[in-house]
Amino acid sequence: MVLDCTGPVIDPDDPDRAVDQSRLDMLRVYVASVLPSLGDNIIETDTCRYAMTPDEDFIIDRHPGYPQILIASPCSGQGFKFAVLIGRILADLALQGATAHNIERFRLNRPALVSQIGAA
Repeated sequence: MVLDCTGPVIDPDDPDRAVDQSRLDMLRVYVASVLPSLGDNIIETDTCRYAMTPDEDFIIDRHPGYPQILIASPCSGQGFKFAVLIGRILADLALQGATAHNIERFRLNRPALVSQIGAA
C-alpha cells in the first residue's frame, strides 16, 4: 500500500528520510480495514521525494521573456508515465512552433502558479 501525494513540504537538502510514524500508523489502520487477514507484519518501508506544482499539473510552456526557450517540468513519477507524449509536445513546439495538443492547463501563467510563485 502507498500513501501518495501526502506529507509535509521539505527541504530537498535535508538528509532525514525517516518514515513518519503517524503516517505509518494511518496506513496500518487502512490496510487492516481492507485486508483484515493480512496481519501486521510490515516487511519494508521507504519514503519518496518529488517535486509538485501547487495544482499538481505539469509545466509545459515557453519562457515569457525568451520565447525560444521551452520550459518543461513533468514533476514526480507521474511525468514518467507521460514521457512519450511530453517529448512529442516539446518536439512539436521546438521544431514547428506549435503543438496539436491542448497544453493550456500546463502554462506558466495559470492561476495556481501565479498565486503561489508569481509566475508571469
